[in-house]
Amino acid sequence: MCVSRRWVKCMESSEAKISVIIPVYNTGSYLGECLCSIIHQTHHNIDILLIDDGSTDLSLALCDKASAIDPRIRVIHQVNGGLSRACNTGISLARGKYLSFIDSDDYAHPKMLEILLKNLIQGACDVQCCDSTSVGFKGLEFSKAKNQLFSNDEAISKLFDDNAYKCYARNKLYKKELFEKIRYSGGRLCEDIQTTHKIFKISKCIGYIRQPLYFYRIRRESITQSYRFDENRDFIDAINGVLSDSKFLADRYYDRLSVGYMINYLAYINLKLRNRSAIASDIEWLSSFLHSHWPLLFRHRNISIKHKIALPLYCRIVTIVG
Repeated sequence: MCVSRRWVKCMESSEAKISVIIPVYNTGSYLGECLCSIIHQTHHNIDILLIDDGSTDLSLALCDKASAIDPRIRVIHQVNGGLSRACNTGISLARGKYLSFIDSDDYAHPKMLEILLKNLIQGACDVQCCDSTSVGFKGLEFSKAKNQLFSNDEAISKLFDDNAYKCYARNKLYKKELFEKIRYSGGRLCEDIQTTHKIFKISKCIGYIRQPLYFYRIRRESITQSYRFDENRDFIDAINGVLSDSKFLADRYYDRLSVGYMINYLAYINLKLRNRSAIASDIEWLSSFLHSHWPLLFRHRNISIKHKIALPLYCRIVTIVG
């Protein structure tokens, strides 16, 4: 049997089945495009799980209609519990050896799963990553991209590289066995950060191909675009959780991550204080952070001199208001 036929036979076996988990919540305007991109993947051996997280729009009907057309699609309806719970439901019910996550308002390149799986197998990886880009990007260069292989420490450090694959659950293919004892944290925003870090930590090899195969949609109403105090707070808590678990990362990235993201955070809490909408717990948390980290904030290169001079004043004002 020639190599190509052997490969095709391998891709059709149960050993190559990919479970694609799609949490769905009121994205009826975009779900069709998302589903279409997965149904028409060049890698056909897939198990598609639509986790309807209590949708109240036409998403509900679209899910059921899709499952009636394609036998690879299973629909699970559940009471709204958030993105993390939907992902966890999909992980528990997945039949594939590999897992991939896609947001229901995004879509994938037709070859995404094929390319990710091929590189994962050839590189003997536990996780295979690719680039993601905004909807409408056309600059794919399949012939020039080479798969880079990283150890877990190297891969974790690149989670915080703005030019790499980031910490999202999406744009990655995982061996399902990695999730045997790991799940996404319910009730928190930015749940991808610590979970992806934990997955990478127990992986022996992580692959990364610099090809934008995942297309995300920027929507004002989406979770990642809504600017909320709790999201920033959860983000910093998640970052600190990762850094406290890794001395290597703490030494290398603490200033840039835990402090750098506070620039926007400070502006936001200042707005809340002006509008008198900040609550006691907001002020208490911020006051504690400022008093503990203002020397690092003062040294941070991305903070202007004007704001650095104002930092001690910030500390005092927040303390007085609190």
